[in-house]
Amino acid sequence: MVEKSRRTLKKEFFPSDVFEATTHPDPAFNRLLMADLNATEKYFFRGFSGQHAAARLLLSRTERESRVIIADPRDAGSINRRARYLLRHGPADDDFEQIQARLEEEIKIGLVGLFLARHRCVQVDITVMADPPLDRLELFDDSVWVSLHGDQHAVTEVYPRTLRFTEASFIYNMERADFLRISQAPTGRHFRITPATTREDFLALSKTITGVVLSDEQFRELEVKFDAFMADFSPDVELGAELSHMPAPQTGA
Repeated sequence: MVEKSRRTLKKEFFPSDVFEATTHPDPAFNRLLMADLNATEKYFFRGFSGQHAAARLLLSRTERESRVIIADPRDAGSINRRARYLLRHGPADDDFEQIQARLEEEIKIGLVGLFLARHRCVQVDITVMADPPLDRLELFDDSVWVSLHGDQHAVTEVYPRTLRFTEASFIYNMERADFLRISQAPTGRHFRITPATTREDFLALSKTITGVVLSDEQFRELEVKFDAFMADFSPDVELGAELSHMPAPQTGA
């Protein structure tokens, strides 16, 4: 009975997998995370920007419903507080204004990436919030992954310590309930991209989200920057072969 209670506690409160912080990509981490993604019908993501969510979706093999929570680009406090955190814990030669500009651009690049990934989804629901938690959350039907970006040591590591919990755990159910609370809050700022969303639709949506009008040229510049992010990201997760066989995303009307 005691042993059974211990197993139950371990299942409810302890991670099923732990991936330590590293400066190099972990093939085991990426194999397991992508397996969870390819097996799920719903993919929930919470982070500062949506770049990684868009990249994962473009690398996946099946369509799914996706929900994304990112920082509100119209909330200056969110940008400033994250920039101050990175300035305190990042490289000594970082510049505050440059960090601010980079964070603002990352949100825009992530939005373009989610638009490009729309054909991998039934729909992409986007919620923008002030000051999302530092830790990145990726939630699947059977597991939740928590990347500990809030760990001060993680700022200097390319890949922070990450914990995986199964759906039977208390952490999974707590994180899922909190995610749904935020993404369904009636007072929140919620948006949707579908496979039918055109570039003109997206430009209007981007203006509402960011408060900034994107010209066609600026859109193309952000698209090129997201493509560059994907070019770096794909080899890191050792899935370059899958990406090379994937049809190019359609960005036209």
